[in-house]
Amino acid sequence: MMKKTFPNTLLVKACGIVLIGLLVSGCSLTLPWIKRPPRRTIPPDYSTYEREEVSQARSLLRSAEDRFQRGDIQGAYQEAAQAISFDRSLADAYLLMGRIFFLIKNLKSADVCFRNCLFFDPKNAQAHYYFGLIRRQENDEDGAITEFKKAIELAPLFTGPHLQLGAIYYQQKQLVPAEAEFAAVVFVRPDDTMAQKYLSNLYLTFGWQAFSEGDYLKARDYFLESFAKNSANIKALLYLGHTYLRIPHFAEAAEQFQEMLKYAPDSQEARKMLDSISRKWQFSPARPALPGKAAVPPIMTPAQRELSNNYFTQGRNSFSSGDYLKAREYFQKSLEENSANINALYYLGYTYLRIPHFSEAAEQMKEMLRSKPDSKEAQKALNGIYLRWEMNEPPEEAQ
Repeated sequence: MMKKTFPNTLLVKACGIVLIGLLVSGCSLTLPWIKRPPRRTIPPDYSTYEREEVSQARSLLRSAEDRFQRGDIQGAYQEAAQAISFDRSLADAYLLMGRIFFLIKNLKSADVCFRNCLFFDPKNAQAHYYFGLIRRQENDEDGAITEFKKAIELAPLFTGPHLQLGAIYYQQKQLVPAEAEFAAVVFVRPDDTMAQKYLSNLYLTFGWQAFSEGDYLKARDYFLESFAKNSANIKALLYLGHTYLRIPHFAEAAEQFQEMLKYAPDSQEARKMLDSISRKWQFSPARPALPGKAAVPPIMTPAQRELSNNYFTQGRNSFSSGDYLKAREYFQKSLEENSANINALYYLGYTYLRIPHFSEAAEQMKEMLRSKPDSKEAQKALNGIYLRWEMNEPPEEAQ
């Protein structure tokens, strides 16, 4: 009868397999033709390796940015792409590649790069700025405004978004917010010519609005600011000249038209206004004080003040009786004793109107405004005289 040896046979076979495996492994450690597995390319200290990769990526990025600044677009793109291959989380490399694509008008690829940049750096203001530029290229002004505002929120002193946002507001006729954006640019970069030009045009518009409403002093200030922001804006000089005529201050008006001729020698309007002023008005060559700058009253004795008042009373009596030449003499004597006698100035001006001598009347009213800038009577008289000239109805003066 046969014996059952099956379990023992399995045990023997298993032992044999283990023995063969040990022999083979021993040979592999000693025999030269058995190749060892390649060494690991990544060192055991992975953090050191990572730092080296990041350092190399940033070095490539600096080189790429330098190439971009020098105009080597292809070289900049290649090195930026290589930098990303070393460090795929390098947001600034995606930003540079996006700028390159934007420069060559490949807006779709630029959009992808800026999205990758924001994925790794959500607070990157420049990426939002370029997103805004892309939206403007796509005529999506609302989207552009949103992106520019995000960029400003992240970097308030970044002038690019302020300038672009101001330009959009300017096109939409939202002049007040546009002024705020351009002013923000000039605050950071006082020599920014684009912002200065926009502000000059804005102040020109504000000045014209004030001029149309009859607020000539406010219009004057806006036109002065407009010309200060952009000296090539000769419209500011033209409007400023007309504003001085309405104040009225004819010497300053003539000066603005003369200044305009330096920039535009062929300006027929400036020459016409200069001829009109010189022909119709005899203004003093000295610069008169503007309304709001009162002259300092002279010091005088009580006797001089009393004599001035006496002459004024006699002059007013002559004026009431219609003897305007004698009234003029009395008022002049009154002013010789007291040049700050406002009443004498006022009546002397109206005496010249009655003679009539309109140029001299205007001079007296202007003199009164130097002493009393808020005199509505003098201002009204001057405006009335000027308006008669402006309507081409010059009265005949006595010779």
